[in-house]
Amino acid sequence: MGRPLPLIGHIKYVEPYGRLKISALGIEEQRVNGVIGFDPVATVTADSRMPSTARMKA
Repeated sequence: MGRPLPLIGHIKYVEPYGRLKISALGIEEQRVNGVIGFDPVATVTADSRMPSTARMKA
């Protein structure tokens, strides 16, 4: 079976403001929301693998 293929996409939009979050270890993290556009071929295979509420780390 092996590992699933990576999803290929690009960043379409990054919100112009961020927020500060304190981790459980007390480390400050700066976060922003963004929108990722997946390539059409990747979208067909992603529908079966990725829930609509998935989060991505970049």
